Order: sequence, then structure tokens, then C-alpha cells
Amino acid sequence: MKADKKNGGVFLILIFFVCSLLYILVKRDNLYLQIHDYLDSGIAHYKMIKDSHLFWTFSSSVPYLGGLDRNYFFSELKVFSWIYMIFPCFPAIIIGWYCKISIAIAGFYYLGKIIFGNDENGSVYLIAGLIYGITPTQPINSFGFASLPFLLAVMILLKRKFEVKYLVFMFFYPLFSDFVFFGLFICGFTLVFFFIDWINEKKPGWRFIGAIIALSAGFIITEWRLFYTFLVADGETIRDSFVSNDISVLQCLKDFVWVFLFGQYHSASLHLFPVLPVCLIYFFILNIGYVKKKKAGYIFKDPFNPVMLLQVFNCAIYAINETHWFKTLIATIIPPLKGFSFARTLWLCPFLWYLAFMMVLCRVKWKSKTVKYSICLMSFVFVCLFPSKYNHISTNVFSLVGDVLGNEIVEQVFHKKNDKLTYGEFYSEKLFDRIKEDIDYNGEWAIAYGMHPAVLEYNDISTLDGYVSFYSADYKSTFREMIEPELEKDEKNREYFDNWGGRAYVFSKDVGYDAVRDLQINEAALLINPEVFSKMGGKYVFSRVRVSNHENLGMEEIGMYSDDSSPYSIWVYAR
Repeated sequence: MKADKKNGGVFLILIFFVCSLLYILVKRDNLYLQIHDYLDSGIAHYKMIKDSHLFWTFSSSVPYLGGLDRNYFFSELKVFSWIYMIFPCFPAIIIGWYCKISIAIAGFYYLGKIIFGNDENGSVYLIAGLIYGITPTQPINSFGFASLPFLLAVMILLKRKFEVKYLVFMFFYPLFSDFVFFGLFICGFTLVFFFIDWINEKKPGWRFIGAIIALSAGFIITEWRLFYTFLVADGETIRDSFVSNDISVLQCLKDFVWVFLFGQYHSASLHLFPVLPVCLIYFFILNIGYVKKKKAGYIFKDPFNPVMLLQVFNCAIYAINETHWFKTLIATIIPPLKGFSFARTLWLCPFLWYLAFMMVLCRVKWKSKTVKYSICLMSFVFVCLFPSKYNHISTNVFSLVGDVLGNEIVEQVFHKKNDKLTYGEFYSEKLFDRIKEDIDYNGEWAIAYGMHPAVLEYNDISTLDGYVSFYSADYKSTFREMIEPELEKDEKNREYFDNWGGRAYVFSKDVGYDAVRDLQINEAALLINPEVFSKMGGKYVFSRVRVSNHENLGMEEIGMYSDDSSPYSIWVYAR
């Protein structure tokens, strides 16, 4: 009988896993994966550090940004990192994705049983977990998102009864999470709950302080590189020079409404339909009912309300994060967190939306189970098909429709051309292997022009340029000297680099670095300071266009390379 109650959820999960796996096996590296904040950074970083045998090293430099300290990159003491240590890059991506979904499913099922005390709604727990698992959140931090249901379940158990095993869980939990994106906020909210619980129970619940200590210890150990860099290492970083424009009260309100309805692409919950209307309707019916029954006190006791109100709080923090007064307040009270984005409280919202959704589906006495499961199915389909930054399912479904019906028909219907590159095309390993062999490449420093430096980085080419939001301010200054001729002519890229600097790219007003299949330009001038380029150790330029002024830069045109497996035509220059 218990099995029957879970069959619907199990069946949907199996169908999803089988269909998606078959598609992946057929497409292989011809899958479409998000480039922004994924292929252009995290994936290439993992491969670079693995290829350079730097996972477990200390006081070492990576062949990136002129020799950036290894400590600026991810920790090796994370389960997500272990996948990339063990497996080649593309299989690691697929394994990590399925692990994320599996963790979310198991976590929601466990949490559902903890909250409701049974598995009567087992299918709802499983389906909610599946939908949450496939939400297009930031992939590199996917285990941090997926593990939140387990964390809340253990917090609830700790509230009910103290047991040492719960603190042990808290200590090891950081293996799956990330301090900057989740840990700081988890500890902060736990501290707030400690005081709320103290007021309600008339005595302090020291178990929650124990949980904070265990979590903090786990994060400090697993992310020792981060804490060492922040607290011990000398020198300023680019975070000390971050500049942001102050925003108006009206813009704050607009941002609040936007993220409450649509979320933000790093933590996209895709809750607009049917999750949002279902949860809001239930919220008002629930609390109006308490008032009508003269039981207004239950409004503060019902656990559904804090879940919804926490959504509002997170959205509000996101909205004010870019205001001058808030940044000044943080810089004054907590100087080490100057430049830190508190907008990431929003990263907790996808979990909260689907937790609230699961609670509504389980609490309401539906006259027909068909209605309940139809709502679940609508949410599943909406998450699969709604276009979002990291929604690889939606992107690949769109591609599949094009393969079946023809790209021309799809373009006419959707008024959208598929100019994106697949995983294999973006990195074009075969092409770059041939280039490296032809020029007898041996680790010399290079820059990318008209493309992301991650393409070179992934292909074991050392780069002076790159994308990482945390590195030395001195290197930023030196790099700026090299690209100054372009910045003097291009106000937009000047402000972009000077006010932030996370993308230390060789910018061009004429040639963008976005990964597109067909460039609209074949030749352009490369505006850099060649003396600074040489001073930094630079030798090669890998460009998607012919560099018209290469002779003025004192560079030799080695040749143009192309391959049937790649959309690129790569011009190589040496100084």
C-alpha cells in the first residue's frame, strides 16, 4: 500500500531519467550547455586544475591570469570537486547533474516524511524533489541547492530532540555546500531562529548554537583556501575596488517585484506557474480563515507562513543590495565583507518555493487526486520548457524540435535563430590540439581575441586573460595597462572593467567575445600595448578574426586554422 502511494512519483522519475539519458547518449558532447558563468569559467577551471595536477597543492600558481594563486579557486574538499577529480570533464558534468537531481529527490522525500510524519503523500514528495532538482540553478553550486532539503530536515529533528548525530551531520554538511553562496546565510538564519526559539520556549536552545559551531567548523575546514586568502594572505584584491551605481527606491521596488515573480537566473526557480498562484491562494485562504475563526494567533504558529515570509525577506535583501547606503553599512560594520553580494539570500528561494508547494499539495484535501497530480505535472512541464539561463533541458528540447522539424520551420514559428554552440563546438578540442601541435606549443602565455579565454584554458593553453571574480588588484592594474588602448576608445568596456574587473578580457568594440556560430566580421584591429604584453610574458594571440594591425604590434602571423568539427576559424599570432 505504501508502494502504491509512491508509484506515480517513481514512474515520472524513471521516465525522466531514461528519456534524458538516452538523449545524452545520442548527443554526447553535442549537447547545448549554458556558456555564461559555466563553460566560460567553472568547467574550464576544473579541467585546467586537473590537467595541471594542482587539486591538492599549496603555494602553487595556475596557468591562468599570468599565474594566479591556486587558493583563489574552488576547494578540493567538496564532493562536487571529487567528481571532476575522478572523471573526465564531460562525463563529470553529466554525473554531477544526475547527482544533483537525485540528492534533491531524496531530500524532499525525507523532508516530507519528517514534516508530515508519514509517506501518505510519497508521490508528492518525490515529484516536488524532481521538479526542484531540475530547476535551472547555477550548475557549479548545484549540490548546495540540492542538499537544502536534507539540511532543513535535520534542523527540524534537532529542534524536536537533541542528538549528537545531528551535529555530526552539520559538521560534514559543508562537503556538499558553499560558504559564500549558502553557508553564511544558513548560519545567520539559524542564529535568528535561536533567538526566536529562545523567546517562544522561555529558555535558550543551545543545540542551535552547537549547529552553528559545527557548520562553521565544517566550512572553515572544507574551504580553508577561501579563509586563508581572506584572513591571512596579504595584498588587495579586485573586490576592494568594486564600484556600483546607487539605485533609486523605485528601482528597488521594481527589482523586488521582478525577483518575487521570476527569480534571478543564478537561482531560477521557475515558480511563476503554477507554483506561485497555488501558494499565494493558499496563503490568503489559510490566514483569512484563521482570522474568521478568531484564531489569529495561529498565523504566527503555522509553519507555512514563515516559509512564505522568508521569500519576501530574501527578495527585499536582493532589492536593496545595490543601494549605496546598504553597501556603506556593510563596509562599515563588517569590513571583510565589503563587495560581498548579500543578494545571494535569493539562492534559498527555489527551495522555499517548492517546499511551500509541497506543503500545499499535502495539506489540502483534494476532491480528486487527478487535480493534485495534474498540478504537479504542469509544474514539471513548465520547469522543463520555460527558457532560462541555465535551463539546459529547454535549450536542448528546442534543438531537438529543430532537428525533427527543420531549423527553418522552428525559426519561422519562434522567430528565433539557434546560433548557440554545443559543448564540443565551444571548446573545439580537436582543432586546438592540431594548432598546438603545429606551433609546437609548450606552455607559453597567450591571450584570446574574439572569444572567451576559457576556450584556451580548457585546451591546456596558459592565458594572461580570464574570468574569475576574485584575484589580485595588482594584476588587474597591470592587465589594464595592456588593454588601455582599447579602453581609451570604448567607454562601455572601460567602465565594465574598471568598476568590476572579473572579466580580464582583451576587449574590442568591433569584435565581441560571445560564443556565436557566425561572426559578422572577418578582420579587426587588436588594440593592446605590445610592450606590456611582452613584459607580462605574452607570446601568442589566438583570434577568431584576422588581426589587421599585427605588424604594428610586432607580431608574426603564423596562420589560420579550421576544422570540420568546429565553427571556429582561428588566427594565430606570435610576438
